[in-house]
Amino acid sequence: MSALTVEPERFSFSSGRKPRPEVLGQLMERGDLRSYDNGTLGMSGPALWLFRYFERRFLALALAHGASEREYPTLMPVSVMERTDYFKSFPHHATFAMCLDRDTTSLRQFVDAVKGSERVEEALSPRARPAGAMLSSAVCYHCYAEFEGHTFTGEPRVLTAQGRCFRYEHGEFAPLRRQWEFTMRELILLGTEESIARLRGVLLHEVVELAKAHGLSGRIAVASDPFFGGVEGRARTLLQRAQSLKYELVVDVTGQPGGDLAIASFNLHGDSFSRAFGLSLPDGQLASSGCIAFGLERWVAAFTAYHGADPAAWREVLPSSELPPPPKRGAP
Repeated sequence: MSALTVEPERFSFSSGRKPRPEVLGQLMERGDLRSYDNGTLGMSGPALWLFRYFERRFLALALAHGASEREYPTLMPVSVMERTDYFKSFPHHATFAMCLDRDTTSLRQFVDAVKGSERVEEALSPRARPAGAMLSSAVCYHCYAEFEGHTFTGEPRVLTAQGRCFRYEHGEFAPLRRQWEFTMRELILLGTEESIARLRGVLLHEVVELAKAHGLSGRIAVASDPFFGGVEGRARTLLQRAQSLKYELVVDVTGQPGGDLAIASFNLHGDSFSRAFGLSLPDGQLASSGCIAFGLERWVAAFTAYHGADPAAWREVLPSSELPPPPKRGAP
């Protein structure tokens, strides 16, 4: 078996529990989740506690592999993203930052229009200018730009960062499961192709064990990114699948057909980002990169689907040192 691949059929597991799709509604009725029309979400109470719990678990996993922690901004310069193939591959997900024209006359016209009860979007449209930035769709892009021109040793350099990410999916939003704005923890791997593939395999095993320990049922699936375009997009999808460049940890959260939810991904990029940012190895060859990504909201969705909305039931699978505090009486 190639070092780049794993055997997905080895990673199908069941907790014996059945997912309960009604739990999402219970969390919203209780006020733990507040879903907004634009594909965004607010959390509080036990749901927020659970979100913070998984934050700690994934950071601990990264640090156990020697990861160097990073904090990156949400805004990404368009000029940086232009050096990748993002705008050819995922233009349908992009969210751009816009600003009002700084010309005084234009600003005055905008204010007058709003005072005259014109809708803000209508007043903005003829006076908006690109701000040279977009909202990050993934955390790892910042990392490649940070290390431009760097030479890496053969052993993987591991970095980790968590951030808010934005992918516009044209109304296909579902609370916790598919959002315009969501939270992602990533482990970014940089080094030789073989060493990164080996580390991806190790991390895949560990994440599956983590999911088992938390009473989930799921499987590892060969996956592909949602590339834009007709023939070219389909060709990229076939190549990605054929070379096993992307695996996903998929969990059934509804018990119904189509209820699978990808809660983690394990990706190899080859030298695509190294070519864009001049990342090399000591022998002068281009470095390879990979990333392991966790969708924090999706882990909350998966966990509560199997263990319900009552924190008292979580005691079965959560470490005793990590149990949530009892709710305060009269707390909103």
